[in-house]
Amino acid sequence: MGITTYTVTAERVNCVTTDQVQVTINPLPIVSAGNDFTVCDGDEATLSGSGADTYVWDNGITDNVPFTPTLGSLTYTVVGTSVFGCMNTDQVDVEVIISPDISFTANRTIGCAPQEINLFSTSPGIGNQCAYTINGVEQVSGCSINHIFTEAGCFDVNLQVELTNGCTDDLTVTDYICIDDYPIADFTVNPEELTNIYNKADFTNESSGATDYEWNFGDGNFSNAINPTHEYSVDEINRKFIFDVELVATSNLGCKDTFNLDLPFFEELIYFIPNTFTPDGNQYNESFKPVFTSGFDPFEYKLQIYNRWRELIFESNDPAYGWDGSYGSSQTIYAPDGVYLWKVYFKKLRDDENVEIVGSVNLLR
Repeated sequence: MGITTYTVTAERVNCVTTDQVQVTINPLPIVSAGNDFTVCDGDEATLSGSGADTYVWDNGITDNVPFTPTLGSLTYTVVGTSVFGCMNTDQVDVEVIISPDISFTANRTIGCAPQEINLFSTSPGIGNQCAYTINGVEQVSGCSINHIFTEAGCFDVNLQVELTNGCTDDLTVTDYICIDDYPIADFTVNPEELTNIYNKADFTNESSGATDYEWNFGDGNFSNAINPTHEYSVDEINRKFIFDVELVATSNLGCKDTFNLDLPFFEELIYFIPNTFTPDGNQYNESFKPVFTSGFDPFEYKLQIYNRWRELIFESNDPAYGWDGSYGSSQTIYAPDGVYLWKVYFKKLRDDENVEIVGSVNLLR
């Protein structure tokens, strides 16, 4: 390498002449394709030659331009050309290894705060290193984790997996976990107690955070209305009774809250006491007794009849058994026409009040 001078001698018959020429020999460039390296499947690689002025790669590669090599091992050759036009070559081996195939699942994807949810990686491979990131902020290490979601909302979940070969990849699922707050179930009722006369109840729903409602009126009937009205059937009830009304309020994601209210039913006190009876054997109006329709305790009842001298001549503890106008131990003495004093004792079902009523009745034969 360098400059060399060459002498040229030309001869003719009896004539000799000489001349000289200089030839410059330039060195070959020392071309380097770089060190052999390994990349993960799907990652980009960049090949850069050195030691020359321009570079041409095989396999369609452009010098210093990123590309994505295919899985496996491949040798790439670069031809480097110096400024003098001298060329040299070098090779580099690029091995592409498998990247993680990321997947994960959860035992549930919706819940009610606070909700514990199990996230577990289903990515293939043994000995993987995993890390979950919740909503881009909270990171938890492990391939199978239990995480408590304490706030309502929908959360993105990212799983990053590193294989034993060092390749790493990640997967993000948007709004993967959705959490709802529990609703608050509440209602009022008008009237606050029912009777056999006023037996229709209007319910006002005062729940919050709910979208669906299920009413149990406590008598075997149900409704999904927001503000229902329900008429209770009390035909067969002859005592105090309490309906257990229940409202189940459900949020959009199925979170539930329950509110119960006792709705009392009372029989109104309804009775009639005649002022005259005619025990004359014609089968009409033959006895005297109070006629109770509802609202009293038949086991707490007593009827007493007195004559004008305040003598007790009749007594009954059975509401169905009245005075037929007779008296005495054998009930064979017939009381004459006239006015008789009566006293009735009974207990009201509504409030257990003991009641005493006094009046008079005309006996006509």
